[in-house]
Amino acid sequence: MNVGIYYPAWMADRHNKSHKVARMFVQLGDYAELKTEFVASENYTRTLNIHQLLHRLLPALPPLIDYGIKKTEDEIDLIYHYGTPTDPATFFKAMKEIPVFVTTGFMTDEHTDHLSESLTEGQQKADELARSLEKAAVIHFITKNSMERFLSYRPDFKEKSLAIPFFRPGLTAPEYVRPDRSRVNILFVAIDGKNKGLFNLIEALDLLGQEYMEIHKVDVTVISKDKPKPKTNYRLAWYPKLPYHEVLRLMKEASVFVVFPKNESYGLTLVEAMLAGCTIVTDDHEIRQDIVGNTGIMLDNKSAANIARTLRVLIEDTCWREMLGQSAFFRAQQLFLPQLVARQYEKSFQAICHKA
Repeated sequence: MNVGIYYPAWMADRHNKSHKVARMFVQLGDYAELKTEFVASENYTRTLNIHQLLHRLLPALPPLIDYGIKKTEDEIDLIYHYGTPTDPATFFKAMKEIPVFVTTGFMTDEHTDHLSESLTEGQQKADELARSLEKAAVIHFITKNSMERFLSYRPDFKEKSLAIPFFRPGLTAPEYVRPDRSRVNILFVAIDGKNKGLFNLIEALDLLGQEYMEIHKVDVTVISKDKPKPKTNYRLAWYPKLPYHEVLRLMKEASVFVVFPKNESYGLTLVEAMLAGCTIVTDDHEIRQDIVGNTGIMLDNKSAANIARTLRVLIEDTCWREMLGQSAFFRAQQLFLPQLVARQYEKSFQAICHKA
């Protein structure tokens, strides 16, 4: 099966996360019986980048994007598009009869909690998404919660909605290894520590105190460009950045992995920590719920005091800490390894092409 990945060859915004994510999908062919290649024309890449630059200055400017394609209809069985197209009507018209698989998202529970009792805004958002992607063969959601929330407003889209976990090539899962019981290693990994809960974590460790952490042999490792200064002198190793293989090594040595994102990032680092057998402490956002399930500790109260109480329990209860880490390992192994996720995409692609 020939799958065309429709995404620009480059982005003027070099920090565009969507671009990095979308380019991973071309590696689906390494894990499934698929041939994948980028098929968007050079003119599409150029006009999209021009539009995005102009849109910052003139938000009301209508999109003038050339949705060109480098292949003929006979050479492509299916188009994969990450995110709702900027100009959906023009995009689907340009794809002609080629079925399109679109990855998107929908309002999370933290947003719908603030809606009016009539849920008018939620319905409007769902209707807007439905109109934009009406011509898609499949609307793909990264999380089941996101899909189910969309379908609660638009049940008529049930037949073309699908939830498959995020595809992350390169993930591996060696056999589970029981962590070293002689010390408790707490690990934090996030370049943007300020927005991932680092300051609350450091404050929580200050509440535990140097004497307590020395008695219980607790070490802390932080990988982040941010460096809040602890008020107490406990064992802390800080790195602004490390090579990927070094991060994975530290994960394998860690007992507890802590992160509290302030945004809706999917949490690939969490999956990597789970595959290393870490006990996870994070927030209770629905995306993290989808990833961690009941194999970690998810806090709705992310205050330093509550984090400190949680860490104290994990530090002192070795058996429970190890049970959570082992459960997280097996969950990640069963749900998120790239070969397993790629087969789900392959199965969905085949079903789409069969219908077409």
